[in-house]
Amino acid sequence: MIFRQMLSAEQSLDKTKASSFKQYLFVAIYLLLLSTTVRLPFFFPAVINWDESTFILMGQSILDGHLPYTNLWDNKPPLAFVFYAFFIALLGKSIISVRIAGTLCVASVSFCTYLVGKTLWNSLVGIISATLFVVLASLLPAGQATMTEHVALVPLVGALSLLVTRKTTLSTLFFSGILMAIASLIRLNLAYVTIIIGLFALFVKPPRSNNSILQRGLAYAGGSGLVILLTYLPYVVTGYQQVWFSSVILAPLNYANSQLSVLEVLAVYKQYIQKSLSDVRGTMFGISLLVWIGGLMGIGSIFIQWFNASREKRLGLLWLCLFLFGTGISVLKGGAARSHYLIQLAPFIALTGAAFLNTFLHGYVGWLTISIIIFVLGVSVKPIITKYQSLVSRLITNQKLTYGSAYEIAAYLNQENILREPIYMMSDHIVYWLVDQQPLTKSSTHPSNITKDYLLKIVVGSEASTEGEMRNILTQKPKFIVRQEYIWYLKDKPQAKLLLENTLNQNYELIKQIRGKQIYRRLN
Repeated sequence: MIFRQMLSAEQSLDKTKASSFKQYLFVAIYLLLLSTTVRLPFFFPAVINWDESTFILMGQSILDGHLPYTNLWDNKPPLAFVFYAFFIALLGKSIISVRIAGTLCVASVSFCTYLVGKTLWNSLVGIISATLFVVLASLLPAGQATMTEHVALVPLVGALSLLVTRKTTLSTLFFSGILMAIASLIRLNLAYVTIIIGLFALFVKPPRSNNSILQRGLAYAGGSGLVILLTYLPYVVTGYQQVWFSSVILAPLNYANSQLSVLEVLAVYKQYIQKSLSDVRGTMFGISLLVWIGGLMGIGSIFIQWFNASREKRLGLLWLCLFLFGTGISVLKGGAARSHYLIQLAPFIALTGAAFLNTFLHGYVGWLTISIIIFVLGVSVKPIITKYQSLVSRLITNQKLTYGSAYEIAAYLNQENILREPIYMMSDHIVYWLVDQQPLTKSSTHPSNITKDYLLKIVVGSEASTEGEMRNILTQKPKFIVRQEYIWYLKDKPQAKLLLENTLNQNYELIKQIRGKQIYRRLN
């Protein structure tokens, strides 16, 4: 009799595990299909955001055998570029491959978001929050490209899901430390949230003796330190440790301190969100209402739920709030106020927004709420539908699916620059990659970096200037120079601009214009 009961209980447990696995598999497939559907029409433009082009160049430099910062240079931590290198090697050398990688990141983050929502509330909250994240992360400006925000969220939200779905053991803290360090070495501003989570981990549960606090601290710091050490070691072995320190630590600090203050950044983001919410006919209105307003209300609902929550749920809610506010601080302390930085907040604010909507998901009101969510999401994806229409039109008219001035410029240069003589791309610098060439200097890997004195002092030296870098580039006598008619990033650098204009007038001729981009060829 006892044996039968044990066997029955074991069979019941197996059925439960099989059912859970099927549920997770179904959700994972749904989120992958949703992410692919939302992002597919954006696989084909050459440039959506030129930062993505820089990350691709840096990734390719790794594949060419160079450590980050030793051959080309950009103001991001090294693991950001390792990601691009990995997926270029895995999926092939194409912009489409990079966009597929971004889609996989979005799908992965959305699944982790689902796990957190399901654990803290229920499966429906998990599904809603994951869906909101996919749409928001793909509709925010530059969200259609594969940005470091999408990449960094994989380990960041992975750490949150680990802490929420598992007991806070030493091994959980160790692996969380690993994930948080990876996130920080993709986007250094996330070091703020990494520190906040680490400090909370010290006192997360009793006993709070000096010994237990030390153990938890060592577990979390050990995981984080291991990642930092493994990232640093290649530079030590090759004698580039100063390059690592200057590029990973000093340059981001210089960048943050030379930009906007926290209050200025906050004012810009506040204005952006207000604009999204005030434009009733805009495509971002509905999703902004659900996520930003719903998320704010959701934070309030968390405080209400707190009093009736179990100890485990309270701890999970604390982790979520710490990640939300810690990431918010990270975004504000980043030194700039670009709208795509808000992607870093998307999974956490989507979770609190879904938690708020959960209070209405009962009876007839629940069906009405779900209907409103579906309607809002349907309206929000209008830009995606427009892109699909354009894609179908290109198929019907037998045009290439890939398009953009960079592809056309690359095709022209492949034809006219057979000897692969040096070129200088002041715009569409992804062309370097498309024609198998490189920027002429480390500082011009991203075209606008030559105008940032606070970065030039790190990359080139204390005496570096925009004019000096421009002269260094032009001295190499590039065969072709590609630029926009108005180079906005030189507007505050009159000497460098004058040097460029004089050189073009004396030694170059304008031979072609492609979609507003001017191609100059050297006369001799």
